[in-house]
Order: sequence, then structure tokens, then C-alpha cells
Amino acid sequence: MSRSLRALLPLLAALLVVSPAHALDKNATMFAVQVGPGSGWFVNPVTSPSDHYLGTSSDFGPQTFLTAELWHAFTSDYAFTISGGVAVSHELEQPGHGAPATAENLQIDTKAHVLRIGGDRLVKVSKRGTLFYGPGFQYWAGYGRYRNVYASNVTTQTPTTHLIGINGRFGGIMEITPALGIVGHIGTTLSYGTAQDSGMRTTRWVNAYEGQWGISYTFGEE
Repeated sequence: MSRSLRALLPLLAALLVVSPAHALDKNATMFAVQVGPGSGWFVNPVTSPSDHYLGTSSDFGPQTFLTAELWHAFTSDYAFTISGGVAVSHELEQPGHGAPATAENLQIDTKAHVLRIGGDRLVKVSKRGTLFYGPGFQYWAGYGRYRNVYASNVTTQTPTTHLIGINGRFGGIMEITPALGIVGHIGTTLSYGTAQDSGMRTTRWVNAYEGQWGISYTFGEE
């Protein structure tokens, strides 16, 4: 069993023994696991002494975000929220029939960690439906890896890029039972990004997006 799953087991066990509540009633707490697409920012790797700049890389596409999020409704229409998780992508390039016999598969991967802290405005639209929207501060840090791209049997890693910004999002919760629900949202983040390696430094403003959905469990009561 992975270390991350072992760390979640005590929390999941605690959720099973507490009293369920409707989605984000006053003093209720909601835990959710969510997955969905998103974007980040990556720079080029340093592969030669003649490299004098990092520059933004165009080799990496969207990532898949997997996050855990916790809400606590301190009133009937406002909640504090914190979330964290990972973002990954994987691309495999296989040679065609006309390629040399020595041609190898090319692999391009990314990995990042993301943390968000914010607040949500809660709007009940029906007995089993709640909308939420609000701002938050988000931190994202990630890197890319190339396998067999720059040299055979060599893995080349990009410098780690860091994004710190303000996120805004809009989403909703659909109750299946008073405790279980389906939750989803879309959001955008305006961040300031930095990356550096071997004295080289690149900075820029980055507009990123993300959208996730998952399963929620609500507990606590007014």
C-alpha cells in the first residue's frame, strides 16, 4: 500500500463514525476526492554548456489533477476550504514503420504538487443542490522529464517551476444521500511564475485553468 493511501486511512475511518449532515449546513464539514484536467507552466531543460536561457517549453500539455479537499461551513452561507494534491501527465511517442531499427520510444512526463487555501460563498438552490464560488490562494510546483529524447537511455529533467497566484472558481454539490454527494467545479488562476538553474532565471505571469469533479462526504451538524 502506498504511503499516501496509508496516510488517508485514519481520516477515512474517522469519517465513517461521525454523524452525517446535509451538504455544508452550518458547522458541517465536507471532505472530497476530485480528479480532472488542468494546466501549469514548464521551462526547457539545461542540456548543454551553450544554453544561456531557460525559456518556456511547448512540449508539455495539460495535466490530470488529483486532489483531496476539506470544507468547513462556519455559517450557513460561507465556508473555509483547503485542498492539496498532485498533477501529472504522460506522453509516449512510438516510432513508425519507416524509422531505423535502433529508434526508441520517447517518453515525456510531468509531475507537480498543488496547494490551495480559500473561501466559498454557498448558495442553496434546492433541497439537494448547493452552488459555491469564491477566491483562493494557490501554489503549484512542477517539473517535466524526457526519456530517450536528448540521448538514448537518458532521462533529462527540467528545472522546477513555481507558481503563486490567486484562484477563482465556481462549482456545485449534488446530494445523493444526506452524507454522500457529487461535487465539481471549474476555475482559473493568475499566477506569478519563477524557474532557475545554473544562474539562469525565467519569470512570467501565467494564466492557468483547472476543472475537477469527485465524490464528497459531509459530516457534523448545526
